[in-house]
Amino acid sequence: MKNHYRINRFQLVTSMASALDLVSPRMAHHHKRVAYIALRIAAATAHPPQAKQEVAIAASLHDIGVLSTRERVETSMDKSGHHSAGFGYELLRKFRPFQGVAELIRFQHVPWEAGRGQHFRNAAVPMGSHIIHLANRIDESIEPDVPILAQARTICREMERHAGSMFVPEFVDAFLRLARAESFWLDLVSPGHDELLAHHAVFSDIELDIDGLLEFAEMWGHVIDFRSRYTATHSSGVAACAQVLAQRFGFPEKRCKQSRSRATCTTSASSRSRWRCWRSRASWM
Repeated sequence: MKNHYRINRFQLVTSMASALDLVSPRMAHHHKRVAYIALRIAAATAHPPQAKQEVAIAASLHDIGVLSTRERVETSMDKSGHHSAGFGYELLRKFRPFQGVAELIRFQHVPWEAGRGQHFRNAAVPMGSHIIHLANRIDESIEPDVPILAQARTICREMERHAGSMFVPEFVDAFLRLARAESFWLDLVSPGHDELLAHHAVFSDIELDIDGLLEFAEMWGHVIDFRSRYTATHSSGVAACAQVLAQRFGFPEKRCKQSRSRATCTTSASSRSRWRCWRSRASWM
């Protein structure tokens, strides 16, 4: 039996992003587009590789705390998502490899306000959070039924108008430089987001022991269950039963935990059948 599991971080994150986008057709490719924009801005502002990786991952999962399509729409309308961002932070921080990512998501809706946005409620706001804030608003400004190049100038003007108030001016300037190239916009609406993300960032693997595997399984089970009142606590309940049964059969502790983690993932995926895409990419399943 394996003591450690090596997981491809890139495949894990892009699979999770694909699952999150299944909340609604309106969300199709949203998380990966935001990740691509954020990654390009981070690269243009000379962020080191580790910082770029965390920005890309956080942007890929930035709406993980949104419980429903309705909440996603309301957050977009009122431009305030501190509640859902806080919930996303609470979900992700329990999975140790994503604790830094959780911090970025926690503050993703904080406006810059001429520098006052460096802190929020007595806590320091990571600059990566401000990158995600800008990238998210850029993607939300795209009209799906209008040719992308026809609206590029309007989007640029809108972001520039809010530089200093909503967004960090340095990041807006970086975006405007990127936006001069038609290829930036065409890549943004292309179907090959996974390839683009892999090209612009290096993602390290994650090595987990059985406890880390269980952390991930429980975190993802909560994401699935909390999105519907019909499946609330379903994954955790089945997982607990699986662990108790394994204990009753006299399995060693590690095998019991493994049973719990697999039960969590399996029931989470079946609760939302369309969310199964991530399972085929997880080598440890």
